[in-house]
Formats: sequence, structure tokens, C-alpha cells
Amino acid sequence: MTSRVLKFARLSKSAALVSVCLLGLSGVACGSDSESSSGSGGSAGSAASGGSGGTAGTTTGGSGGSSGSGVGGEGGVDTSPMGGDRPVTPFVPESYNPAEPTPLIVMLHGYGANGAAEEAVVLKLKPLAEEKTFIYLYPDGTISGDGKRFWNATDACCDFGNSGVDDVGYIAGLIDEAKQRYNVDDKRVYVIGHSNGGFMSHRFGCDRADLVAGIASLAGEMWSDETKCAPSAPVSALQMHGTDDQTVSYVTVPGVPGAEASVATWAAKNGCTGALTPFGEPVDYEASVAGMETDKLEYTECPAGGAVELWKMNAVGHIPNFTDDYRRALVDWLLAHPKP
Repeated sequence: MTSRVLKFARLSKSAALVSVCLLGLSGVACGSDSESSSGSGGSAGSAASGGSGGTAGTTTGGSGGSSGSGVGGEGGVDTSPMGGDRPVTPFVPESYNPAEPTPLIVMLHGYGANGAAEEAVVLKLKPLAEEKTFIYLYPDGTISGDGKRFWNATDACCDFGNSGVDDVGYIAGLIDEAKQRYNVDDKRVYVIGHSNGGFMSHRFGCDRADLVAGIASLAGEMWSDETKCAPSAPVSALQMHGTDDQTVSYVTVPGVPGAEASVATWAAKNGCTGALTPFGEPVDYEASVAGMETDKLEYTECPAGGAVELWKMNAVGHIPNFTDDYRRALVDWLLAHPKP
């Protein structure tokens, strides 16, 4: 299945032009160049100018989003859309028991993609939602003036049209609505994302530490201005990034902190006092790269609820071809890090 990627210029007050190529998928208009979604990830497409941005999505608690209804899961659980004018249909596993507090995972797509495509092509977490019993949301960003879905995340990415859309508020509204509809475990709510969605997961952890136990970012980075991240409590943070990513650099470039700088910021915000230290043996999380390409590192001496970890994916690009071991390890990591 083919995918499309778009490289665009970062417009910043520092006048640094930073190329950030974020994910678009089959069936989503996203530039003129196409490539495989496996292996090394994206080469550059054409640069995009900023558009006018989309209109803000809002949520209202309780009643769900757009019209229509559905039932699914055990006992006829409501799976009608939620999310107001940006509706998302929740995935509720058959294993869900309304009497049991259940984890919630919110997944955020890359620039130009949409939630359903990101789930179907890249992450493929639905089988694990059934096996491990978590409620799964994969919403859509707003549409920019040039027709690309995006999240208004950090200063590096990706509200190029300066719409000012409140995506933190939108995601928080989804979480609140899910809590009203389902028996969500307050101590096990997580936001994860790829590329632009990864940037957004970092921002959400910074802004709404009261709502999330942890965040995980694949190829998306932290604020370049660290002072804009002021979490009210520790947040467990996992950064996953390929060293050969040609679209969102693994190393720091002007205007965009790299993977190691991003986890260093989380370690400082969480109050970790130890160093970034390798642990365990290398693992195989990318099917197109021979051998055990992924090294794991963690900050030591972090407080409860504030674990910080880096999965360094050597010789891997922007859109990995994940193994099932990766998917399982990602979900296991999240569920192993509840709020204290």
C-alpha cells in the first residue's frame, strides 16, 4: 500500500527554515510524491505554503458527536461517534466490561493523514485493544487551507496557517466524553502520536498532565522553547525515533529539538536525577531492517509516574514497517505506567 509524504518549511520567528516531513497515507491528498510506507521512510516532496487553517473542533460531554448511533462491544456498548464537529468513532473491544475500569489510548495521526488510515497502515493496534482490553480513539485533526489535516502542536509543527485551533482542548474534550460514556480508568489514560501527532502528544502531556498518565511519540519532538512545557505533575514519556529519519531529524536542528533533547526535557520536567542509560538487549521492531536495530535507553532515578524512555531505532526512517513485537511492546509500556 503506498503512502505519501510532504516536506514543508517551518516558519519560525528565528527565521530558521526547518524541513519537517510528516505522514500522509493512501487515499489522503498530501503532495505529489509517493513512496512505500515501509523501511526507510520519506524523501522530500514539494514545499507547502501555510494555509488559512481549519476551524476549531469542539466537544460536548455526554451526548456524543455527529448524528447517528451504533452499538458494539459486549452487552451493546455505545460506539456512536463522539467529538462534536470532528467526530470519531470509538473502538470498544468485545472484552470491555462496564464494571471494570478500563484504560484509554488516544492516537494522533501525522500531517496530511487521518486517524483511520494511520491505524490501518502504520500502528494496527486494534487486535491489542481486544487482547489487552483498552478503549481506543484515533481522531482527526482539522483541515488546513491547503487541504491537509494537522494538529496545532508545538512551535515546530504544524499550524502553518496560524489558525490557532485549540487541539489541546479538543483532545481533552474527547477524553472527558469517553469518561462520561465508559468506565475509563483515570490512572491509565494515554496519548500517543506519529510525526505531527507525536509533536501533539508531547504538547498534550505538557498542558494536561492532570488527564494523562503517559505519552508516547514516534518521530515527533518536544517544544523547542522548553519554558512552554510546564506539566502540573510527572508524566511518563516514551520517545521512539529512527536515526535515518530524513523528515523529522533524530538529532537537534534549528527550531526542532531531536529525540535525545526531547527526552532530556521530560527528564528535567519530571525531576529525574539520573542519567540516560542503556538497558536490556537490542530488539527487532522494524521488519525491513536486518537484525536487532532498536536500542532502549531510560533515565534513572525518576519519580513515580514520571518514567522517561527512548527507543533509538538505528537505520530506520520516518515511517517504519513495524513488527508485531513493537506494537505489543508499545502497548505494554503504556499500560505498565499508570498514574501513581
